[in-house]
This record gives sequence, structure tokens and C-alpha cells, in this order.
Amino acid sequence: MEKRNSIHIVCGKLPFTKVIPIGKYAGFLSEQDINAHMKVNAPFFIMDSFDCATAYDHVGKTFGLCVKDGVVKEPPLYGREALLVKKNRVSIEKLDVRDLRIEIRGKCYVLGENAYIYTRPERSKSPSGKGRKLVIVGNKVAAVKEKGSVPIPASGFVLCPMEECAAEPGDMVKYLGLEDVTFGIQVGNSIIKNGVKTKEFLSKFYNIRKLERIPFPPSLYPMDFQKGRAARIALGSDREGKPMLFWAEGAGKLNYIPGKDSTGASLTEMAEIAADLGMVNGINLDGGGSAQILLNNKRYLRISDRNMSDNSDAERLIPLGIIVR
Repeated sequence: MEKRNSIHIVCGKLPFTKVIPIGKYAGFLSEQDINAHMKVNAPFFIMDSFDCATAYDHVGKTFGLCVKDGVVKEPPLYGREALLVKKNRVSIEKLDVRDLRIEIRGKCYVLGENAYIYTRPERSKSPSGKGRKLVIVGNKVAAVKEKGSVPIPASGFVLCPMEECAAEPGDMVKYLGLEDVTFGIQVGNSIIKNGVKTKEFLSKFYNIRKLERIPFPPSLYPMDFQKGRAARIALGSDREGKPMLFWAEGAGKLNYIPGKDSTGASLTEMAEIAADLGMVNGINLDGGGSAQILLNNKRYLRISDRNMSDNSDAERLIPLGIIVR
């Protein structure tokens, strides 16, 4: 661990490994796989009830691309940047569910060929009409409507087949087109791409200062790339394609001791740190109070969520984590 300009940093190199769910909807990372070498939180998720734009959303639902060994566990949304690993080649690419082939009951649907696909924040509802509307959240059909429009979930999308479709609620959904990706995750904005430090938001995020006409999950950043500080975790690779991870510890939300506690890092500072450490491609994982890392199930940096009385860490429930054994 090192300290620079009131930012506490821990850095390590690790193999890209498995992503595991934490409980049915959410759980404590510290209670999972206690013999693991390292555990860290991963993607964005719907954290509050006001983020549930429709009845198909629920607190604890992850959203954003998650791929392991060519299998898409969660589809990409909002055209955000994703970190992809393909045969030791690491890249950052913008991906959207509309870029993939969607398979339901053995039938493949492709945007513009035999289906329409609608997502937030462009629309809050699908167009009305006589054709079937499939509400899809994660890897399942959440609902089917025969006529009229249907609300678009914040954590999913609506697929409208152009032809006869036998899909029913509960059907499993497969996403094809990323079979060559051994590991992929879509969370925060990039901080460094092909060795060039990112200077601004390149992905679309909720902006508390300029609200979208149609709501979508906040996955809220302090919306100042240069100055907005918080606890942050970055995942990426060095020039040889070897994975790296570092965490900038954040300040406590209720108690802060100047000169002793970390003040967190802005995205500009994360980019600077990434370059200094030799990271060539990197994105942010979920930060703020969700940001946590355990080495041999022990904490060496503090969580931003702390109790008022004794300033002890207050671990936040999360739905998904990255585990290194």
C-alpha cells in the first residue's frame, strides 16, 4: 500500500477469474468463499427502490455486460465501455445489447433483420402495436405482452419480433457474438485506453446536474471527471496483457480525519495512477460505498460506509463479486 496526496492505494496483479453471485439478490462479500486469495466488488446494480423504473426491476439487480469463457451472464446496456479479454489481448470497447444476436427457444433475433430492440434512456416504453413485446431482464424473459406498449425496464430491454414468436415468461435468453471473450465486464467509464489517459466521460451516465428526460439507473458518479472524488477501484491490464487491479480508498461519509484518512480519487487522478503503475487499458468498477477488497478475507483499506458511533466499517450488500483463488 502507498500513500500519495492523501489517497491510499493498493495495487496488485492477478489472473482474470470467476465472477460469482452473492446470494439470491445481494449479500456480504466477506461471507463468500472465505478461503479465496482476493475478493472485490464488480458491477453496477440497482441499489435503491427509486431506481426501479418498472415492475420488472428490483433492488439488487445487476446490469451491464458480464462474460465468462464466452458465455454472457448479463447483456451489455447503454452502449457503455467494457473491458474485454480475448486470448490474452485486452481491449476496451463500447457495447450494447443491440450489437448481439439474441436467442430464445432456439430462435435468433437480430436488430433490423427480424426484431426491434428498445432500451432506456432513449425510450421509456415500446411503441404500441399488435405484435408481441418481450420484456427481457438479464437472461430471462420477464413478461410478454400481445398488444399495446410495454414499459422498458431500467435493468433490461424490450424485444419486438417481426415474425411469429412462441416465447413465454420465464424462458431463458442467450446472447451470441462474444464467444471469443474469456472475460468481460461493463461498469464505469474507462480511465486509460491503449495507453492514453481518459480525460472525460466517454460512456453515458446519469448526471445529477442534467437529468435525463427518461430515467435510467443512476450508477451515479460525482459528475466532475477532474474533481469529483470517491472511493474507486480500477481493473485493467499492463502492456503484456497481464491483469492489474488497484483501489483508491475513499473518505468516510460521516467522519473524516484530515491528514490521516484518504480523500478518495477523481477519475483524472485514477487515470494518472493507472499510467504511473503501468496499466494500459483500464475501467472503473463500482465505487463509493460499494468499493471493497479483501485479501485472504481481511481488509487492508477502509470502506467509505462507516458507522457514526465508532467509525467502524459498515459493509454494503452487493449482488456480484470477482473472486481470485
